[in-house]
Amino acid sequence: MDTEGQRERFREQGYARLLGLEFDHAESGFVRLRLLVSEIHLQSVQTVHGGILATLGDACSAQALLTLLEPEESFASIELKINYLSPARAGDTLVGEGRIIRRGGRIALGDLEIKNAAT
Repeated sequence: MDTEGQRERFREQGYARLLGLEFDHAESGFVRLRLLVSEIHLQSVQTVHGGILATLGDACSAQALLTLLEPEESFASIELKINYLSPARAGDTLVGEGRIIRRGGRIALGDLEIKNAAT
């Protein structure tokens, strides 16, 4: 899929709009997404909810895989592993990067990293 077409399709996805995910950059096997953290992303101790981070990570891996697929191909996530190392708060900008490490015939393996843009 071409990058501009992928960017447009990403903007049309309801969950991306709802959460405020922004498509920043894509190339073969790699995607960068951004999220400006607001109060809707926070849980009770005023840090970003882990589910928001997991969603951002899953979206990064999925969008990275889309850069390698033909238009008629589809996929679904089968596993997600995430380690939460430091909190994010309202006003922070999170940058998620997804890379496809290996693409087999039926399964692809991706790696993702989410960082605070300020650090």
